[in-house]
Amino acid sequence: MTQKRLFGISGAIATAALIGELLAGCMEKDLYDPNYGKEPLPDPSEYFGFETRGDVKLSVNYDVPGLVALLEVYDEDPMEVVDNVPVKKEGVEALFKIFTDGNGKYEGKMNIPTSVETVYLYTSSWGVPRCVKLDIKDGMASFDMSKKDSSTANTKAVTRSYDFSKGNVPYLINSGANLYSLCKWGEGGNLTYIYNSQTGKPDPINNGYVTPQKQVGNELIGNLVERLNSFFKPSGGSVDNAYLYKGSEITNINVTQEGTTLDLVFLDRDASFNNSFGYYYYKTSDGVSNSNMRKYIVFPNVAFSVYNGALSILKCGDKVRLLFWGEDGKPSEKFPKGYTVGWFIYADGYHQNENEIDITKPLITSNGYSNGGFVSVKDEKSGKITTASKDYKVTSALSVKKFDVKRLKKLQYQLESLASGGAGTYKYQFSYTYKGKTKIIKKYSSKRICKNAFTKAGVYKITVSVKDKKGKVVKKTKTVKVK
Repeated sequence: MTQKRLFGISGAIATAALIGELLAGCMEKDLYDPNYGKEPLPDPSEYFGFETRGDVKLSVNYDVPGLVALLEVYDEDPMEVVDNVPVKKEGVEALFKIFTDGNGKYEGKMNIPTSVETVYLYTSSWGVPRCVKLDIKDGMASFDMSKKDSSTANTKAVTRSYDFSKGNVPYLINSGANLYSLCKWGEGGNLTYIYNSQTGKPDPINNGYVTPQKQVGNELIGNLVERLNSFFKPSGGSVDNAYLYKGSEITNINVTQEGTTLDLVFLDRDASFNNSFGYYYYKTSDGVSNSNMRKYIVFPNVAFSVYNGALSILKCGDKVRLLFWGEDGKPSEKFPKGYTVGWFIYADGYHQNENEIDITKPLITSNGYSNGGFVSVKDEKSGKITTASKDYKVTSALSVKKFDVKRLKKLQYQLESLASGGAGTYKYQFSYTYKGKTKIIKKYSSKRICKNAFTKAGVYKITVSVKDKKGKVVKKTKTVKVK
């Protein structure tokens, strides 16, 4: 009997165009002007209100069968991190949008301003990086996930406190923490090679450890992740899925059939942390004991890539078969009846500079984590179970993290706020006080950006009020002098 466990990790700009007026006059003696051409001419955008645009080739290969992703290209980073969760900024305008084909690929041209030298490739689809920074070189921006390594990666040797050249699977990572690993890993946590400082070349590692999967059951992997995306985020934005936390009796796997094999398939990462993920097992009748229970790293760094996509780490569909060690100390792909398998992450546990697992980071297990570390749902179509973990997050008091008042043109201002802490699901209200009278610009809503024209000169006290889902309100005020 083979069970598959599917796994996913979940962590404004307004442009004002200045149009100059063209004043043309005719003098009686304008046949010759000795000063003509001595002053530098202004850029055409200053008096015509346009900018030069040109075609740039865009080449994207997410390499996910069945995935149709909406590509969005920006000239600024459209993402920000709020309470350890990466979210898309409000009010950012895309330079270009288009869908990939049915395998996550696109080859074509985009017409963008010629002044843009770097773009940000964004998609809301699961199974691929949410946002990647791309440099435009020789008229082309490209991103290819079919490559497991890249000559553009700044590959280097890193000294660790443990040596993968000694011993066999499982590799001892930290004896005090009973932490082992099913795999070796190189820079960035990649599972393909370790850089050899003596030869100056990469040495292959983990032969056969990861097996790419194009489909789960009879369904293409891209179709599956899109259905899961719709399930976990039905409205497309941030959703409170706390009701899905049911505890270890649901999240863990109870092996009820002798000789069961367990496959773990990576689907997505949507976290701001570089989490380290693994599993443990125990006799169901004995219960779990963290003091002497072995933990096995499966993915040292749950990430699609490092160095802005230059070095690939994991891909949607990467499958690893879990191992069991019996009393004889030998590994087996088959789990005996009467055991339970649980899950863990070291939250932000992968230390990229040292290329190590930092065991001082919070350890979150599927047994006994009070805030709910893992969710399991069974997919009725494929019959498979999906496990998702959330970032470890310290609850802080509700506060206004950011409040900017920016003049756009003449009397037009843009107000932008960003909250943090509290119970989340924030609503924003903007108001101002002028000569002792207060007026609401925009009532409470999820929109954290608004614009307003202050038509009278004077001093304005502009206030943002933020309310979380528990009804707690905090405020912040800025004083602006309008001339």
